[in-house]
Amino acid sequence: MACKKKSSKEDNEVFEAGGLMNIVQSFSKKVQRENLSSLCKIEFLSTVKKSVFLVLTVIGILITGFVAYQSNQKYGTPFVLLTPYMVVQIAGVISLFSVIILSIYAGEAVHRTRKNKTFELYDTLPVSNSALYLSKITALVGVSLALTLLVILIGILYQTFNGYFNYELGMYFTYNFSKIFPGYLVTLLLAFFIHVLINNKFLGHFIVVAIYIGVLLLMTLAFKISNPLEIFGEVPSSFLSDSNGFGHYLYGEFWLNLYWILFTCILAGIGKIFWNRGFFLFAKERCTSARQRLTGKTIAYTLLVVVAFISAGTHSFYNLKILNQFEDGDCSEKVSADSEED
Repeated sequence: MACKKKSSKEDNEVFEAGGLMNIVQSFSKKVQRENLSSLCKIEFLSTVKKSVFLVLTVIGILITGFVAYQSNQKYGTPFVLLTPYMVVQIAGVISLFSVIILSIYAGEAVHRTRKNKTFELYDTLPVSNSALYLSKITALVGVSLALTLLVILIGILYQTFNGYFNYELGMYFTYNFSKIFPGYLVTLLLAFFIHVLINNKFLGHFIVVAIYIGVLLLMTLAFKISNPLEIFGEVPSSFLSDSNGFGHYLYGEFWLNLYWILFTCILAGIGKIFWNRGFFLFAKERCTSARQRLTGKTIAYTLLVVVAFISAGTHSFYNLKILNQFEDGDCSEKVSADSEED
């Protein structure tokens, strides 16, 4: 009985607030940077923790090891696992899987909140469009960096397991970050731009594949064009010599890679103003929203990238056509035919 009275007395007690919390909204640059950093971490982990990402990566590693093993012999006699050989063999196989991964997860990054039905809450957060947009691209760049480092790690482990310890790390890093990593950046920026414009994820994947395969076949087979300035993402292949290393090729490849990266950065700038936030909008409404976002600051940044893109293209053209002689189309076939006639 005493217990009942005690509990009844406690129930009748009135809670008196000690004081009200004073909440202050802050949209300073520091807060925006913190939001961007937090969102980048969330987007990065959302990609690398996916089972499909891990499965594709493991398959790429296994196939890379198998191809390296099969290619590491001639008439049953194995080669010495020199680093120039390893960087080409390892990167050539696993980079294909990396491009597939980046193309897929660029679409996932754009459509993730639509897929899990959280966009109504996610898009109402007091976070700027720039932070939401750049966090996804930055996370994909982080994934590209991780995949590039994975290529280096696989090559070193393969050499180690076969008793070769002269790794030449400088050659590993130079090759992968001058030849492989720029291609990853171009791939993810193009795929991200396509998916921003296309509300259908699977249609976006189809368009990305069509650009990479269809346009390449159309330009090379139908129009007989081989100029790397006209074929998307094209950089002339070069060889890695045991005695001469990279030779003089890195300089020209750097400018061509910069040319295509800047081109996809322009696409990313266009995609930013068309970034869809909230419910799906019709094309007319999205264009209206894009015009409202087209501020002077955005135009200035875009023009700066356009100028840099034109400058890189001009320098590459000078290097390919004036300083050196890079022939288009079937010129090599014509030279071979003329030599046979002689």
